Amino acid sequence: MAKKRLFISDVHLGAGRYSDESKSSETHKYEWDWLSEDETKNFESFIRFLRTVYSENIREIILLGDIFDNWVFPHDLVPPTMDELITAQKNKKVVTELNELSEKLPVFYVPGNHDMHATRETMKKHFPKIIFCPEQFTAGRLIAEHGHRYAMFNAPPQFSNNFLGLPIGYFISRVEASKKAMTNREDRAYRTYVDDFIEVVGRPTLPQCVLEAVIEEAELDEDITYKIKKKAGDFKLISAPDVKEKYKDIYDDWPINLVSKHRAVFAELDMLGPIADKLCKNGRYKVCILGHSHKSEIDKDTWFVDDRIYANAGYWCGSKCTFVETEKNSKGYRVCLVKWLGNDEIKRGEIYSV
Repeated sequence: MAKKRLFISDVHLGAGRYSDESKSSETHKYEWDWLSEDETKNFESFIRFLRTVYSENIREIILLGDIFDNWVFPHDLVPPTMDELITAQKNKKVVTELNELSEKLPVFYVPGNHDMHATRETMKKHFPKIIFCPEQFTAGRLIAEHGHRYAMFNAPPQFSNNFLGLPIGYFISRVEASKKAMTNREDRAYRTYVDDFIEVVGRPTLPQCVLEAVIEEAELDEDITYKIKKKAGDFKLISAPDVKEKYKDIYDDWPINLVSKHRAVFAELDMLGPIADKLCKNGRYKVCILGHSHKSEIDKDTWFVDDRIYANAGYWCGSKCTFVETEKNSKGYRVCLVKWLGNDEIKRGEIYSV
């Protein structure tokens, strides 16, 4: 019997209110991490299940980005480095479980946007056995990556002006974290503004308008200042007006050889199926697995590409804890979405074959 590959994404392990500055803040009264304490323990139990109960069925495990998260942090506090995030007390048991899992099974780590600072050196330091993949995991006719490289707000912005290599989505996430910390509200995400504005303001000015709307929704001043941690250990101050000015040309500068501008904008609306089409269109790949959208889904074939499977691993914040399971045999690939139910139980969805 062929063993399975498991693809897990978007856990969003945050550092919590880790610093003296954040603990003493009078305005940041609420927890802002996407993954709560209970959800962190749930993920810890899942990793233990993979190691102790299910390991005989597994060939490899691929962590497909945003496993850790140092984006979701109030704009006016100094965020943690990746080292501080991994070693935070809140994540200690999960890190131990991941290391024990990697001692037993091959585990790969593909960074996403919220853990884009997870370098090969950092991961080797904290996870000696985990295999680092900078952009993609490929095996035969299967390709997997986080998916943010094709989304205009969240792609690494090497092609355009930027601050410290950060995309504009980073600054939007910091504002949303501020709103949660101050009000305990998370009633609207930036994607809804993208949807609202896409036909009204025009795509070239869309990123700036979305940032303005998110700041206004959080009831913050339009000229707020971000604290950004630098590699040297100190921090840099960057104002919201400077962010809007710096990133004003990202639509015009988007590299269409990667994907079209149209696809890059709609990727911000969780529409990643067209990205899978693009990656599979030349026939080299038959299976494409992504994360990023927080939308667990699976489909086979489209108008544009026959004989391909696209699956999205979903996310772990809340009750919809899902992952993708693939199996390769002499007839091809079998792919399905699987839900973690807790208490060492999983539930498989429909199996797709190609």
